[in-house]
Amino acid sequence: MKYIPYTAGEQPINKQFLQMERSIYDRDVVGCVLTNSVVWAEKGYCQIFWSDEDIVHEREDGKKLLDTTQSKTTLIEQEKTVKLYWDIVDELLKAVETNVPNKEQGEIYDRYSYALRRIYAHFITSTEYPSFAIEHKLRELLQLKYKGDVEEAHATLTTPSDKDLLIEEKEEWCKLLKGEISDAKILQHYKKYSVVLANIFSEKEVLKLAEQRIKSEAGHAIEKELLESENRRNELIKTKCELYKEIGSELVQEYSSFLCEAALLRLKLKACWNGESFHLLPFFEKIAQLTQSSVRDAYMVYTRQEVSDLLNRSVILPKAILEERRNYCLLHFHDNKIDIYNGAKALIAKREILEPHLPNEITSFKGSIANKGRIVGRARIVKVDNPHAIIEIANILKPGDILVTGMTNPTMMILVKKVKGIITDEGGVACHAAIISREFGLPCIVGTHVATHVLHDGDLIELDANNGIVRKLSEEEYFQG
Repeated sequence: MKYIPYTAGEQPINKQFLQMERSIYDRDVVGCVLTNSVVWAEKGYCQIFWSDEDIVHEREDGKKLLDTTQSKTTLIEQEKTVKLYWDIVDELLKAVETNVPNKEQGEIYDRYSYALRRIYAHFITSTEYPSFAIEHKLRELLQLKYKGDVEEAHATLTTPSDKDLLIEEKEEWCKLLKGEISDAKILQHYKKYSVVLANIFSEKEVLKLAEQRIKSEAGHAIEKELLESENRRNELIKTKCELYKEIGSELVQEYSSFLCEAALLRLKLKACWNGESFHLLPFFEKIAQLTQSSVRDAYMVYTRQEVSDLLNRSVILPKAILEERRNYCLLHFHDNKIDIYNGAKALIAKREILEPHLPNEITSFKGSIANKGRIVGRARIVKVDNPHAIIEIANILKPGDILVTGMTNPTMMILVKKVKGIITDEGGVACHAAIISREFGLPCIVGTHVATHVLHDGDLIELDANNGIVRKLSEEEYFQG
């Protein structure tokens, strides 16, 4: 068995804990079949590794989606899970607001943790390995029935033509700008669209972001962007109709429609955790108060079991463990259980469990083509999701920079508008990076799994999205273009 890098990002320990638990409790969901995985967390940045054996399991389990009844049921269950999540969010916030006893809040939080775990469970279905079978079958059908560029047709048919959550957010923001702006209205807007607020821990931060956004984005410019987006969607609908008519396959239409709907739902699922620290801010403020820690620690460091123990049994995570885990933490899922190592013990566990499997220094690697094109530029490695940190990176980007990250996040849209191309560790046709690269016409390779491990900030690289290859360049090669 060998551990393979999967993805990476600035994420809370609890997310990784629940994502491991989904393979214990949620095996009814397509893709929840991992048996051995490792997460290395250093100062809030998590690197996720899956075993090569589990990747085979993931692809095999994904074959269930070839049954159109199963794929339709999957989408229905995802919608139900999103609704369940937000219903319990409302219940938990009401409990905090009315100051119900801690034990009662603990019982609600346990139900919340279940709902959040189910969100993570359903999210895995649309990731690269479970969706491989249906993507591959769609490509095979196109090769049989379509005489044109199969890869271009595949990309077109798997790009959603309906509005997504981020378009809705922009439309609502435009409406807000046309009226009388107040702090209360701004906070209300961002609580509804917290998906754009990863790892935000105060209302003050949100209001500062809004102030920066108002200064940098004129309402008419956003309206122009929305109009251009609508025109692209209309053109996409027209092209899809022409392709469906030319290909004449009901199965092609069913498979491509599933992948498009899965992509839209993927963003709704992501919205449940991507802004969790803000839409549940009153709850995490309470946990911080009970533990005499920061809101950031309450969100980033505690696991759901530890929060449950705190509320239900008044058990506080020892300060020494909190401080150790804040710096280093390793989670190892195996034999249907999760081992957690903190601080110095985490460093030892990393050396023993993970280091023999870490990628060596390499000069080139492959990934999946999300949008064709070939460019050369400097790698800009992004390992944060917090919007303030993203803005700082955007301010120092230079012409020709290429975004390299574990997976793109809605907070990174300011970067996407400035870079020449995108490379990610994670990703299939339904991932955020694949969709936005087509929308902005950027060469993009996803699913490399090693990009953030082997590339360094400022590396000169070639992104060849015609052949799915990323290559480090010498200065001479770089200036030759």
